[in-house]
Amino acid sequence: MSNKRTEAERLDALSDALSESLLAATDQEIVEEARLVGLDPSVEAARMKALMLGTVKAYQQRALRQARHGLRHQAQRAAAKARAHPEQSRREARIVLVRRHQAAAIRRTLYGAAQGVHRSDRHRHRELP
Repeated sequence: MSNKRTEAERLDALSDALSESLLAATDQEIVEEARLVGLDPSVEAARMKALMLGTVKAYQQRALRQARHGLRHQAQRAAAKARAHPEQSRREARIVLVRRHQAAAIRRTLYGAAQGVHRSDRHRHRELP
């Protein structure tokens, strides 16, 4: 166990030294050192940029992944509830359908009013959403 700890401490010390060396070096020195070891600085810069952007994107999408997980969980609970209480689920589904129908009728009326179509003429304008 102590050997692993010493190795970890050595790696930490090496990492710290490399970080300090990079922070102390000028941009020109870093570019020159990259060229000396056979790296193309512009290719390496593009690779690092892609790596950083990928990390930022993954962090930002964390909330999206959590929301998807929550929705899956909610859908599973709703399905279990529907299996346990089918009659209540049918009633709730009917309510949703009626409300959607009412909302569609309201949208058609508002759209028709915006287009100058009177409610009594609505049956002639079936293309209204």
